[in-house]
Amino acid sequence: MENNMKLITVNELSEIIRIKKSAIYNLTHKRAIPFVRVGAKTLFKLSDIEEYIDKNTHQSADQQIKNINTNRKIN
Repeated sequence: MENNMKLITVNELSEIIRIKKSAIYNLTHKRAIPFVRVGAKTLFKLSDIEEYIDKNTHQSADQQIKNINTNRKIN
């Protein structure tokens, strides 16, 4: 299985992101986090979880200002 296809369990995800299993099940119930159902099992593609975390990471105000200043065009 390729690295980007690695599937992890609810228990493993709970340990990785350090939240309770009940919170993970709540997120899957709301379809707020990507998951795969295989029979009765709920699994997570590790690459999808990493992407989800990247998309939901908030920058500090200082970092946002720094990014704006870096991206400005000088005429």
